[in-house]
Amino acid sequence: MLKSHGLLVWQYANGLDDSKVKISGEILQKGLGNSTTTAFDVTTKKEALMVLLSLTERTAMRLRSLGYLCSLISVSLRSSHFEWYSHQKKLRTYTNSTSEIFSYITDLFEEVWKGEPLRNLGVRFSDFSTDEYAQLSFFDSKEKLKNQKLDGAIDKIRLKYGDGAIVRSVFLHSGINPIQGGVNDGEYPMMTSIL
Repeated sequence: MLKSHGLLVWQYANGLDDSKVKISGEILQKGLGNSTTTAFDVTTKKEALMVLLSLTERTAMRLRSLGYLCSLISVSLRSSHFEWYSHQKKLRTYTNSTSEIFSYITDLFEEVWKGEPLRNLGVRFSDFSTDEYAQLSFFDSKEKLKNQKLDGAIDKIRLKYGDGAIVRSVFLHSGINPIQGGVNDGEYPMMTSIL
């Protein structure tokens, strides 16, 4: 009934696969993104930026854990009437700093948002470079290096003690999860964390 797809499904179901074995478990990433559908209409700029910040936190942590910097940042929005649109920006230099990336996300959001209630918000980073040899700009401030060290320290603390160990004060008593997106969010553990 399913022709060649049926044979493939049958082979997978029976543990038969003749594809080449990968020596490295590492998969080349071309982009990282995060999005969330809110349980309520996001109607204010403040709420929208808080949701985008929480998505940026998770995605920037993933970016740093892979050892990447990005130079293309995009924001996507879906209204409560399912109208979808996005906006992106190509950066002059590569970065993986949460604060720096969020400043660009804020600008993108302000340029694209039409003021209607939102239900889905997302961020995406791409055009990667390795952080092993990062080219600094003549115009980079000392704050950029401090932010890199701060982000690294925060990532280590969150990895050791959980995502809730350090949160930004803007999320206190807001009802918005300070770090959203990704597979570890729900109350259901991933199989790899059990094994």
